[in-house]
Amino acid sequence: MKLEIENLSVALEGRDILRGVSLRMEEGEFLSLLGPSGCGKTTLLKTVAGIIAPRSGGIRLDGEDLTGLPPHKRGVVILFQDIRLFPHMTAAENVSFPLRMQGAGRRERLERAEELLSRVRLPGYGSRRVGSLSGGERQRVALARALAAKPRLLLLDEPFSALDENLREDMRALVLSLHREFHMTTVLVTHDREEALSMSGRVALLFDGAVEQCGTPREVYLHPATRRAADYFGGCTCLDGEVRGGLFHCSLVTLPASLPEGRYTLCLREQMWRPAGNGPYALTVKEVRFRGPETMVALAAEDGTLFHKRFPGPAPFQAGDVLRFHLDVGDPVLFPREEGL
Repeated sequence: MKLEIENLSVALEGRDILRGVSLRMEEGEFLSLLGPSGCGKTTLLKTVAGIIAPRSGGIRLDGEDLTGLPPHKRGVVILFQDIRLFPHMTAAENVSFPLRMQGAGRRERLERAEELLSRVRLPGYGSRRVGSLSGGERQRVALARALAAKPRLLLLDEPFSALDENLREDMRALVLSLHREFHMTTVLVTHDREEALSMSGRVALLFDGAVEQCGTPREVYLHPATRRAADYFGGCTCLDGEVRGGLFHCSLVTLPASLPEGRYTLCLREQMWRPAGNGPYALTVKEVRFRGPETMVALAAEDGTLFHKRFPGPAPFQAGDVLRFHLDVGDPVLFPREEGL
């Protein structure tokens, strides 16, 4: 289903939560809403689901105006972080509950429930009580219940955040597999940057109730629209300089820049630093932190600018080592200088 959100604004208890949010999704698309806590991600999801009424703006699904419809008439299902299963029901009864509300017979309901439990890798779990299930199993039951409702639009509100890392990765893979199988238009709310980048066709980055940038994972990471967007993903160092005569000049590097003359900030991602024995840049190791599959190394340039770079495995460096690098800037990311930053 095609989702269109137009200039949506929401105020709660006299405070603006969403400010003129506009987003469009194609049928079968997977979009992540990413941003810091309190930026309005969950409020946006609840407004689309009909739980919160907007102050202004509109929501359309396949051209149908949802703005004035109650939640149960929108064909939208929202899966919350706290799962909200019925504790007095079995897994199959929980999954079949939407079918019961649609008037399906008991046999049809339970057969469909068992089929969906198998789809979420819980075959034979239908008779189990919710209280006997692990956190990951309960999350799968909740996902199967969401699928049973045959939603036009599936909304996921940080569904993996309460799980440990291994279970989170399993659930991400399962959700993506089911998304492809059912071709559902899906919106995921998350504050996990890696999760958003790895799962989504597009990412919408929210700050202070407004969309800062929306694009593919590569676009929002490699070509941030603002300094704030660049900083949010981390792994970057910003250098102040000036554009003069078609060149950007700073203490570390001079680059071509097709921009009006003035003061700018250059964003350098850590992957732009390529280790090379004959590289022109000598960086001094300041700190080494081993993280198992990778080692995070803090490096300082001659002017004192500090960079951070990850190396695979137990990198054999120690404080004081001097490493040489090439700097592959490629298409430089430059922002007009923001005073005070």
